[in-house]
Amino acid sequence: MISIIKHQLLSTHITALKVKEDFIFIGEGQHIHIHHLRTGERVTSVGVFRGAAVHGIRLLPPSPPDPDAVTHTHPAAVWVLVVFGQKSLAVLTFCPVERKCHVVLKEVCVVDWIVDVAWEKNGSHLIIALAHNSLLQYKLPNAAQIALKTRLGSTCTIKSESQDRSRESGQTDPKCMENTDCCLGGYSPGSQGINQNIVQNSECAEKRVPYSECIVQEAECAEKSVLYSGCIVMTSGTWESAVLLAGTIEQEVLVWGPCGEVDNNNRILPYHRLRGHQGSIFSVSFCPDHRVIATTSDDRSVRVWQVTQAKEDAESDSIKAELAPLDSKQRSHYWRDSYITEKFKSYGHSARIWKSIILPKCLVSVGEDSNVCVWNFDGMLTSSWKAHDGASIWSVAATESPDLIVTGAGDGSVRAWSLGSKDPIVALPLADLPNCSTQHSSDSTQTSDTFEVHDNLHNYRDEFEDETPVLFDNKDEANVKLPGKKKDKTPKQDFPRCTSLMGASQSIVVMDSGKLYSWHHQSSSSWQLQYKDDRLRNYSVLQVSHNYQTAALATLYGDIIVLSLEQERLKVLMDVKVSEGKIFSVLWLSGDMMLVCGGGGVMTVWQLQTEACKMTARQSHILPASKQRWASAACLYPAHQKNTSNTTNTNTNNTTSNTTTIDYLVCGDRTGSLHLYHSQTREAIHSLRGLHGRNGVTCVMVVHGWLVLSSGRDGCVRRLTVQGDRLQVITVTRVSGGVSWVARLIFTHGLTLAVCFHDVKMKVWSVDEERDLVEVECGGGHRSWDASILEGCDELVFLYLKDARAFLFTTALKDKLLPVIKSPVNSQETLCLHVLHCNSEEVVFATGGEDTTLRLHSITGSENRQSLGVIRSHISNIRTLCVIDGSGRINDCEKTEHDDSSVWVVSAGGRAQVKIWKATIASGFSHQSTGFTKVNEQHYSHSSYPGTTNTEQKDNPGKITNVFNPCSEEDLNTKQHNNDNAALKFNPDNIICREVTSHMLRTGSHKTWKSQELTFDPETRYMDATAFWITESIAFVLLASSDGVLRIFQFCALSEAVKLVCSEECNRCILRVTRLQVDGRNILVSATTGGNLVFWDAQNIVDWMKQEQDDDEETHSSAPRLHQLASVCVHQSGVNSLAFSELTECITTTTALPGTKQRHHNTIMATGGDDNKLGVWQVMVDTSEEETPTVTVVSLCDAYGHASQITGLHWLSDTFLLSTSVDQRLLLWKLDKVYEERQDEQSTFQMALKCKSGHFTGVPDVKGLAVVDCGESRQSVVIEDQQKHINIKKKVLVYGMGLQVFYVTISNSIV
Repeated sequence: MISIIKHQLLSTHITALKVKEDFIFIGEGQHIHIHHLRTGERVTSVGVFRGAAVHGIRLLPPSPPDPDAVTHTHPAAVWVLVVFGQKSLAVLTFCPVERKCHVVLKEVCVVDWIVDVAWEKNGSHLIIALAHNSLLQYKLPNAAQIALKTRLGSTCTIKSESQDRSRESGQTDPKCMENTDCCLGGYSPGSQGINQNIVQNSECAEKRVPYSECIVQEAECAEKSVLYSGCIVMTSGTWESAVLLAGTIEQEVLVWGPCGEVDNNNRILPYHRLRGHQGSIFSVSFCPDHRVIATTSDDRSVRVWQVTQAKEDAESDSIKAELAPLDSKQRSHYWRDSYITEKFKSYGHSARIWKSIILPKCLVSVGEDSNVCVWNFDGMLTSSWKAHDGASIWSVAATESPDLIVTGAGDGSVRAWSLGSKDPIVALPLADLPNCSTQHSSDSTQTSDTFEVHDNLHNYRDEFEDETPVLFDNKDEANVKLPGKKKDKTPKQDFPRCTSLMGASQSIVVMDSGKLYSWHHQSSSSWQLQYKDDRLRNYSVLQVSHNYQTAALATLYGDIIVLSLEQERLKVLMDVKVSEGKIFSVLWLSGDMMLVCGGGGVMTVWQLQTEACKMTARQSHILPASKQRWASAACLYPAHQKNTSNTTNTNTNNTTSNTTTIDYLVCGDRTGSLHLYHSQTREAIHSLRGLHGRNGVTCVMVVHGWLVLSSGRDGCVRRLTVQGDRLQVITVTRVSGGVSWVARLIFTHGLTLAVCFHDVKMKVWSVDEERDLVEVECGGGHRSWDASILEGCDELVFLYLKDARAFLFTTALKDKLLPVIKSPVNSQETLCLHVLHCNSEEVVFATGGEDTTLRLHSITGSENRQSLGVIRSHISNIRTLCVIDGSGRINDCEKTEHDDSSVWVVSAGGRAQVKIWKATIASGFSHQSTGFTKVNEQHYSHSSYPGTTNTEQKDNPGKITNVFNPCSEEDLNTKQHNNDNAALKFNPDNIICREVTSHMLRTGSHKTWKSQELTFDPETRYMDATAFWITESIAFVLLASSDGVLRIFQFCALSEAVKLVCSEECNRCILRVTRLQVDGRNILVSATTGGNLVFWDAQNIVDWMKQEQDDDEETHSSAPRLHQLASVCVHQSGVNSLAFSELTECITTTTALPGTKQRHHNTIMATGGDDNKLGVWQVMVDTSEEETPTVTVVSLCDAYGHASQITGLHWLSDTFLLSTSVDQRLLLWKLDKVYEERQDEQSTFQMALKCKSGHFTGVPDVKGLAVVDCGESRQSVVIEDQQKHINIKKKVLVYGMGLQVFYVTISNSIV
């Protein structure tokens, strides 16, 4: 028999990071992953340790150029790195060209915990710092040196022994001085290579060299304090010049080296003691350029220490930026003769600080509070931000770019951050508008002649044309002063009413006087008068179309004026009277359709016919009665995913459309409600009142042809869908940071961005990544403004009015939308996991944890994991997830094409809160083969606007991105089929997880607070859950509570309601519950902290629920109670895991009467507890009596294979059992018969568990496991002549402080 447990995927604490060029080395668990820094692509991965976790990565620094060396070039550069963690270390090589990583020195275990490792300059020795304040000089075994020579090929630089001796006795280039935290190493073809010492005297040795034989020298400090951190500084790259900056548990940093003075016990005395911290030292880093030491501690402080030489001489004056002196005497006494003083201490973190790095211009610290803090060298906090959704940040690394850093956190995610993107953004004012009285008018850059031109021309037009609208087609006409015409009266003070972006690089402003001015961002030095209409006096509504080529102006008198942009000038397309009164809002639905809302809530959809220069009313609707009865946002929702067909005339930029039928209109009003209209109905067919609070809906759009996104002034972004002529809310995402005003949604780079206002600032927030991208002070959202994205430049443009002036700023998004290198699991501990859907290619599962979030994930193939969404709904932790089992499904509505596969999920946890969700996998954009497709990120970055072809977008790289509608379905499908890299995978928008209902135990009845009785402990938690359908619409939900009560709920899918039916008290906290089906009867099993298993008969409650469903009377009888069948003690303490397996053949058992036998329903049960015992039991259920069955539990065998409590069990077959534990081991057991010979020559047998295979997991604090069939490779048992052929292939998901995926394979020819 062959049994293999193979690692496939890991996502847990990121404990080490190192960046070299465009590659990032990630230490995660026992593995090293290599990703591309710019794209996030995973290059390769290698397991380096068996059970230890990687804590540090150090690259071998390059050797200085040697002009006398004979250099052989090699086509591929090779980098050498040492990896260490706990008591283990290993040496690897990586070729960036071939993108391959090889282990040249397998795991070596030392006697103590490794704090830091550094390379000697020759590359053949390592300096190792141990946790009990000692240093080791470790020589690489000859076999490792041979392997390095083989991997490096002819890249080595070969030198003679005399050259080596002259270099050792002579001076060394100070640029070779290496600090492992600040300098990066590697090998490149040509002059930089490995020293000959690494390959000389190399003997091929197949067997492993003992660790003790590789120790060359050892040095111990006189202070035998335990070290929490350390940094080895290689002053000149040799053992004699090594200095350890040791961060101790005793709140001080010890500076010492092998060449220091010794005491009577031959132990080395420290050079310096750095005191000041009030807690243990968690990190020490050193920068030779600035000559500073940075330390972080448990006391939440960052301290920087200045290193200064006591005596400066003529020779040392030449050393400005380099640390190392030039002669051997100064090398050995540099640290001893220097003095170290505290430069500053700073407090900015709210929890422990784990790491800090010193950059050329600043210092960066990260810690337990998930904050990244940037400090200058004066100790001032220049910027800080929340980086990993509350997860502890364990590691940070610098890149070769001075403004780019990388962080890794406890949620398994790795992100890159641009420090330049955190600099404050200041919007610059444009020139003063004509005739505007502002506080800046005296400092205006515009001349009085320019104002005079506009004013004189205005008066001249007024004399001859009175109130006739004027369009200024000639650019010179708007700027040339009329000769001899003088102002005969003082002009009235004017002010801007509304503003918007127009075209690729223009801004337009409508004044209170009815004038419309434009400003060209690149070439203008003054405002240009484009249009004037006295109907726009005192009131105007400005709305620009989605492609920013057409603008609509609405008046107080019911007129719509449509202007088109042609060659940077505005042209009147049409002027139509559409209403008898005031127009409250104009909303563009497409390139040639607009929604006009007049008085009384009347909304009319108008279609533009540019060739005929007219507008045609398509349909009319009316808003429900409200205080502010007008529409604030609207979009078209195509039924059956059919969009309107748009064509474009490229010569005139005019948009035309074929006659199509509008199926649905989704509209948001000023009272925060969403309404759904059909094309044939005047009234709303469905409304969600007050969905976005009482301050209004700000944006509504349709994504992928079926998903509705809405935002409002309640600080939330909602995802909805239309099913059965009703709007259904799927998810709600609240913008963090106290933001209560989400003003607009923008799509770019595959991300949904929200333009928000908070206090006096405008923020751009990433809905998908849940983080701030841009922040600028603008005065708040109560003003006219506009925002868009320039496609070709990847720049965000924001225009707003303040103090009667127009302000504009642009900022690049390239450094703010850096890809997530590695996506997270849960920001804190994962307490539960349940698989929702699986096929041969992918697995979709949900996780819940201490961070109160419900997260959806998918795994594609063997190594690709994608985060599908985060749902924040629970008020406390989520401790259990289960799917309602059974074939019964609701049939209240017909199955739509968006409802391909649905499961009902139960989530429960802290504060006795339970929620029921409906998870649906929609295939709106699916290939016929699998039904799921990855949507290319390029589809979002440049949307196909109605009336704009793809050719136009390529020819106009500066075109403004459509911020309302994403690409059409037709274009999206065309791009998908043309994209060769469109891998089949789930997309976040294909997964709909809708909250159906929720329930919480209350503190009494709904009485006044004076008469209310406290009957419920708010600390009660639901520990486990199981649920199953008993009819097509009624489900039985059983919850285990920490207060020792079994609670039974009834869920009705038709009414989407859940209610508590009955409860049963137990003596102890209930940890696990499950269901056992026997001959159609439902038997419940509960496990407690006392080690007891209790079997309950729930059939009477199931029958009562069925009867209540059929009973139409208003009065119902009370629910019956559970009937206890048996109770057995299986462990000395808590039972953490249960697993049942049906026997392939019934076991014949003997009853109390001799000679008589009965056949029972037999089940094998496995239990794991806090006592580390794994027990296997035979459960026999006798259902011969119709009323009450009998349950008998018999112990088969016990096993002790884990060193800690067992948290997960699963039967792979009737004989193979999988177990996991807090000891981070995954074990495969086989249940087999063990025969014993007796003296009477009769053999007897006993059942026994034998461990067949095992594997360490990198997930700390394991909480459980889930098992999935590997597509077509399912268990197959073929019986031929009583001999079984077994082929089992399973995918195992182990979760806890992270997630790890294994493949378990069991096969044989004959067992």
